[in-house]
Amino acid sequence: MNVGNIQGYSLYEMSKTVRQLDERITGSEAGDTAPGEGFSDRVNISPQALWCMFCKDLGVDPSKGAIDIGDLEGAVDRDTASIQNRLASVLDALGADAKEKCTLTGNGQGGIIVKGSSQNREALEQRLNEDSVFVNTFNRLAANSGLLKAVREHADFARMYEKDQVAAVARHSRLFNDNTSSAFSLTYRDGEVQTQVTKVPSYS
Repeated sequence: MNVGNIQGYSLYEMSKTVRQLDERITGSEAGDTAPGEGFSDRVNISPQALWCMFCKDLGVDPSKGAIDIGDLEGAVDRDTASIQNRLASVLDALGADAKEKCTLTGNGQGGIIVKGSSQNREALEQRLNEDSVFVNTFNRLAANSGLLKAVREHADFARMYEKDQVAAVARHSRLFNDNTSSAFSLTYRDGEVQTQVTKVPSYS
């Protein structure tokens, strides 16, 4: 993979990544159905369709055939700004102090959990989860932030590997650990948003 480019991702690999991100958000695996659910409860989406949906979210022409790291960075920046503006608006409507700190995480089922000591926490969480546009933007930001971090780590690993294979593997051993997954969090304070993607143990 070229540094700063995701050309190393094939159509299949990218669609698989998007599927995994979707499963992480919804808390279900593709093809899983609960007892009593019919065939119409789930539809199969082709890799080509997933690719087009993914590109649409990034504002990229699907026929481009590859996604630059700049495409991901642009999408993350736009969604971060959108969330920051919306949070400021909702907190102002709730009469909250802009200096109050709150942290947003996913609940594993497509919704949002608000953490913090503010007395407005529950009202803020309810208001945000009622806003489907905000929830979709948050989940997209979480997915793209995780993918962006993975791409950057891969690029750093590739650069190191060319110079020192042992050191590269030692530094990036987490890339080969199948027992971890990415956890996304967003913190808002003083009108500013900060995001973080960390590795956490996966439990089957």
